[in-house]
Amino acid sequence: MKKMCITNLIKHKTCLANYVLELVLVMESLISLYLFKDYITHPIPIVILLIFALYIGVLVRLYMLLKGKKIDKTRIKKCFKPILIFVKSYVLIIAAAICLVMPQVVIHKRVMKAESEKENYQVFYGNETYEIDSYYGDYSLPTNMRYLKYVLSNEEYQLLQYDEKLQVIKSVLQWEAKRLGVPYFDFKCEDLPDDVAGQYCCVPVNTITINKKCIDKGYHIENICICCIHEVRHLYQASLCELWLDLTPEQRALKIFEGENIDSYLANFRDYKSMDDDFYEYNTQYVEWDADSYAKKELEELIQTVTINYYLSD
Repeated sequence: MKKMCITNLIKHKTCLANYVLELVLVMESLISLYLFKDYITHPIPIVILLIFALYIGVLVRLYMLLKGKKIDKTRIKKCFKPILIFVKSYVLIIAAAICLVMPQVVIHKRVMKAESEKENYQVFYGNETYEIDSYYGDYSLPTNMRYLKYVLSNEEYQLLQYDEKLQVIKSVLQWEAKRLGVPYFDFKCEDLPDDVAGQYCCVPVNTITINKKCIDKGYHIENICICCIHEVRHLYQASLCELWLDLTPEQRALKIFEGENIDSYLANFRDYKSMDDDFYEYNTQYVEWDADSYAKKELEELIQTVTINYYLSD
């Protein structure tokens, strides 16, 4: 009995070998997919790998079924025998090649894609290559002291030529823009209604306009500075609102927004009252109150900073 079992086992060794090879192929395919699941981003390699494993398995099973039946299978053998001989001889090599080469190809594509994304990230966000498109550019206080020093003396400011006064205004705008880190804005100095010293507009692009009459009629330099800081503050408020609308509720709870009444900013900007509508409603809007109070405090900071740097530079 024992001899018969051994004989039968030897007789059917080809069948067992084929089933083992089939099992190894499928297991290697599945292990490969599991190990590289984070790198394979496209379904085609997965589908090809599984189809190949199942196709070989079907061929092996079909051959073994036909082998156990007493039917004329010469024609079928002629079709399957070359394939099965090839599979039996090289199945492990093929499986190993697929498991090793296919993921490497996919990983290479993933790495190339990551490198491309990294380059784009550096261009747009990287600390070393990203250049902020800002109004203040390469502004530095020492280099701008040539014009900022006139903030300390209205008498000396009034003696300047028109273009020089314009440079003083630009320097104040640059100083405050850098303080708040606001995005780029266009600066204009042109005629506005007499009761408007300056204005901020976000359409079509961020623009701060100072009334030309502020220069022509000899407005006090401190009032001009307050106007400049006031309008930059409006740009800061609008930038916060734009950022806020893109955040999740959890992100809006970040401490960075503490002290900023963004709900009031949004409510005012959505239903903004101009001077032409009603001066009282205009002046009591939260965005205006905030910009006014901020500008007055910031003027003190500007004068103190310029004073210290002016006398230290002498």
